[in-house]
Amino acid sequence: MVVANATGCSSIYGGNLPTTPWAKNKEGRGPAWANSLFEDNAEFGLGMRLAITKHAKQALSLLEAVNVPAELKEKLTTQEQNDEAGIKAQR
Repeated sequence: MVVANATGCSSIYGGNLPTTPWAKNKEGRGPAWANSLFEDNAEFGLGMRLAITKHAKQALSLLEAVNVPAELKEKLTTQEQNDEAGIKAQR
C-alpha cells in the first residue's frame, strides 16, 4: 500500500510514534507513507502513482532484455497482486 497523505489531523495522529497506525509485519514490510506539506495532495499522490507505473514499465523492459526462461517471464508478468496472497506469490 502506498499512502499520499495531506497535512492535517490525519498526519498528526497517524504519523506520531508510538501510536502510528502504519505498522510493518514480521517480515519488515508495511505501507509506504508520505506526506505533502503543501496544498497539492492530489498532485502529490498522482506523482507517486506515475512513478510506480514508470518503475513497473522499466522492470518489464529490463526483464525483456535479459535471458530468462519464458515460463518465469510469464509468471512474473501475469501474477495478480490485488491481495496479500498474490503479492506473496509474486515474491
